[in-house]
Amino acid sequence: MSLDVVVVGAGAMGAATAWQAAKLGADVTLLDRGQVCGGTSAHGVGLVTRLLWEPPDIGLVAHSLDRFRELDETAGASFDYHDTGSLLIVGPEHEDEVQKVFRTWRAQAIDVRPVSPGDVAEIPGCADLELAKAEHAFFTEADGWCVTMDAVRAMVDEARSHGANVRPNTPVDRVRDGLVRLADGDELEAEAVVVAAGVRSRQLIEDGWRPPIDAFRAQAAVLGHEGNRSGPIVHDTPNRTYWRPEGSGQVMIGDGTDLSSHEPGLEPSVDEAFAHRVAERLRDRWPAADPIHEVRSWADLEAATPDARPLVGRVPDRERVYLCTGGNGFGFMRSPALGEGLAQRIVQKGSPVPLHGCEPSRFEEGYGTGFPMQEGFALD
Repeated sequence: MSLDVVVVGAGAMGAATAWQAAKLGADVTLLDRGQVCGGTSAHGVGLVTRLLWEPPDIGLVAHSLDRFRELDETAGASFDYHDTGSLLIVGPEHEDEVQKVFRTWRAQAIDVRPVSPGDVAEIPGCADLELAKAEHAFFTEADGWCVTMDAVRAMVDEARSHGANVRPNTPVDRVRDGLVRLADGDELEAEAVVVAAGVRSRQLIEDGWRPPIDAFRAQAAVLGHEGNRSGPIVHDTPNRTYWRPEGSGQVMIGDGTDLSSHEPGLEPSVDEAFAHRVAERLRDRWPAADPIHEVRSWADLEAATPDARPLVGRVPDRERVYLCTGGNGFGFMRSPALGEGLAQRIVQKGSPVPLHGCEPSRFEEGYGTGFPMQEGFALD
């Protein structure tokens, strides 16, 4: 007999959970208040890099990388994973930390190599990047990027192919233990309810323990530039930016520096100085790209947790309610692994995908919002 699973939220984490639960044989219903990938996941830069600082995150992205490649093979022309490689640039103040994490990368079988400032030009697409002599760089060929909306839609299509019922434009009012109350008054019963609604997840769980989720504004832009760059994704920590190719003569860029709290119900607006700020930082690293101009920019709300770790697992004091949220600005690149791990726990009562440090029960009852923000995708 199949297990009834309702997933609330058709962004990256919800789509991944629905895909893997349906693949394991569960009877899955995927709900979203709008269109599939109509929220925060639609606006991500889409980087997929294992050059991170914490071993659990490195492992999760490595697992997700395999799933993105699997999607690339099964989705046909509707989704492409761009295997461009990843370049990480760090300043001298972080030399000790990076040398330590370099050993972790190697221990996890990541084929990463240090690159001197003078040798960065040998990496395809990086001939015009300028690094100071004291800076350090690391490069791996297996990382890359994808269009987030295409990836989420491909995961939802995979869920459908395994029998999932996908219901867009179905807003949810509240979630109780094993019960989803829709905004129109209807109710859905399930043996497991997964709340994967980003910053709205806190509002949906009724009574008792409340998820420690706050919202911060994330901004990104597409910048036009001189020439045509088709090199790797770049995480430029001294300039606090990360960017990737975006068509001919363009890059998509983010900075993740606005960590002020925002009310989940508010629609965030772009800081007027944002595009100018990231253009200056791009120009500093890549002078040959000038003249640089703004094509478009946008903002959205990211779900943050007090320790910058996701919330994935059963909700304390509930038997049939689970969370899959709290990406802290880099949830997309880990979403296939997080969704698969949670689906395995629900359907198989165990998971080979390690979710250590993600359990919601690590926070005591009553932990509220308004905590100091930490950027997950950063060195400090």
